[in-house]
Amino acid sequence: MSKEWAAARPSAETQRRASRASLASRKLKLRGMDPVTTEIDYSDAELEFLKAVEEYKKRYDRRFPTLHELLQVLKSLGYAKPQTQASAAS
Repeated sequence: MSKEWAAARPSAETQRRASRASLASRKLKLRGMDPVTTEIDYSDAELEFLKAVEEYKKRYDRRFPTLHELLQVLKSLGYAKPQTQASAAS
């Protein structure tokens, strides 16, 4: 690696942008929100699900819930698999 490359510093503007982004990210994390997911426009149902999952994770101290646990969260929100005509008839 050349000494020029090792001595290179980011511009002042780049440093300001990084600092602002870092501050915004920290503020979102303090509010309990993931900064990556806040950049997307979610529907009301999606937001309800995301909040329910976050509550589940906090309540049960689960960083990564299993698919079974996520299904339980969905069911607790009132979601159910729609019955088809064939399964309703039997």
